[in-house]
Amino acid sequence: MADVVDECSAQSGSGMTTIPQEKMTEIDSKPGTTNHGKEDHKKALRTHLILSAARFSAEDFEGAMPHLQAAELICRQVGDKRALYHTLGHIAVVIKKRGAPDEALLIHQEEESLCRELGDDHGLAFALLDQARILCDKHKVTPGLDLYLQAEEAARRCNNNESLFLALFNTAYYLFYETRDPVRALPKCREALSLTDTLRVYRNEKSNTVNLLEEIESEIGKA
Repeated sequence: MADVVDECSAQSGSGMTTIPQEKMTEIDSKPGTTNHGKEDHKKALRTHLILSAARFSAEDFEGAMPHLQAAELICRQVGDKRALYHTLGHIAVVIKKRGAPDEALLIHQEEESLCRELGDDHGLAFALLDQARILCDKHKVTPGLDLYLQAEEAARRCNNNESLFLALFNTAYYLFYETRDPVRALPKCREALSLTDTLRVYRNEKSNTVNLLEEIESEIGKA
């Protein structure tokens, strides 16, 4: 039996990344705030994001949390929505690891809202993927599959094969194992397999995808 692929390992696990310099938004401060004050906020925010990324890389998720919370506070104070959605996504991962998926889901929903407001399909895809996984883990497969479909659409819009693979594979997984619909699962799994060689981070998932595809094809062959 194939194993479901965890979205968090890509977005928020050992591969966590900070926001690229070119994507750091300019801070819209209140009237009267000095440029020096703006730079202090930006420097502090960048520092907390870098430190939290280092903690994630070491799988020290609780150690990352103080830096993430400090980054969230700065983002809200200065109105940096792009940095905020990145930060919220990683906070939600830690909250979920603490065993509070419902709380994590609410945080991912705010992350999703910010991504939609910013028109950021890359972030949107991952926010939807994380929500879908939580719902499917809670056996709410129908709404979970709907979010996986939305994530697939967002991934295609921004040409991100990483999030596209996750959406396709997990859609195929839940269609096959939970809704027992191998016919709909088949094209999703085939496309997911076609992406594995192009994604360094998911090359180890090729055998998992092959196993799922073989099971799907075998089930269809019995019909």
